[in-house]
Amino acid sequence: FANRTHWRLQENLNFKKITNILESILLQMIKEFYPYQYNRFGEEAVNPKIDELWGILYKDGDFARSHCHYPYLWSGVFYIRTDKAGGNIVFPNIPKEITPKQGLVLIFPGSTHHYVNRMIGDGERIVLAFNAGREVSMSLVREYEE
Repeated sequence: FANRTHWRLQENLNFKKITNILESILLQMIKEFYPYQYNRFGEEAVNPKIDELWGILYKDGDFARSHCHYPYLWSGVFYIRTDKAGGNIVFPNIPKEITPKQGLVLIFPGSTHHYVNRMIGDGERIVLAFNAGREVSMSLVREYEE
């Protein structure tokens, strides 16, 4: 398994700028791909905040088992450094496999199962992973139940 930081880096002032950038990317994605929800509920309602942000360092032999991030509405990965072979992220139910590239921000529904293939060789991969929209998803559930 890969080495991880704690889960709340977004609370650290050193990570505030990247947190704001990732939240901006999320909002832009929602505006583009979910205009009905955006127009119906408004920016305040659908503007997900990053609830968890953590770093992961992958080295030779590291991988991640299949998992999802429910009940978060969105999950994502920002690939900071990718000088490593292997380690594609795989979404088995879609099916889709993505080869990480430095600078790529990948966002997907938090309920989507995924895993990371085993890393191969020297070098390392550094990523920031995040979960967002727990408060948004819970408020929409409450609205639906009322």
